[in-house]
Amino acid sequence: MERFRADGFDEFAAARWGALLHVARLLTGGDRQRAEDLVQEALVKLWFAWPRVAEQAPDAYVRQVLVRLAARSARRRW
Repeated sequence: MERFRADGFDEFAAARWGALLHVARLLTGGDRQRAEDLVQEALVKLWFAWPRVAEQAPDAYVRQVLVRLAARSARRRW
């Protein structure tokens, strides 16, 4: 199970890190630390969903998770 889950995830995360960080920085108003935290949390959620979304649209999934996490984070701060 763990081997199946890891197939392709590492490559995806490494290849998309920069783009995901850019999106997260836009969502956080340029705060790099918060953006990195959001990307890491989104990738953790993607890790658990990887067997379901790996063959479909992992980029869309992780971006949607980023947006939801940023919105939740902004509500908590206020």
